[in-house]
Amino acid sequence: MFNNHRCSRTCGGSNQPWGWTKCNVDAGFFMDIGITSVTSCFRNDNGTFLCAQTRCYNSQLTTLKGEGMSSYSSRLGLCNFLE
Repeated sequence: MFNNHRCSRTCGGSNQPWGWTKCNVDAGFFMDIGITSVTSCFRNDNGTFLCAQTRCYNSQLTTLKGEGMSSYSSRLGLCNFLE
């Protein structure tokens, strides 16, 4: 089942302080096929979408390592976006 919701350019909730960028990270674990996926999404202080990325690793990481890889991957992604 897929969501057919339209994506908005801004999100609800509280805004970040001026000049800040918010990063949401997550990891997904597919033990039956031995893959860990990590994702990150960046929004500016107004909640406007900046960029997102997804990466897959052919290994079964623990939850702690998967979330850590997601955080690390998001830092690399933000550095690439800002260049």
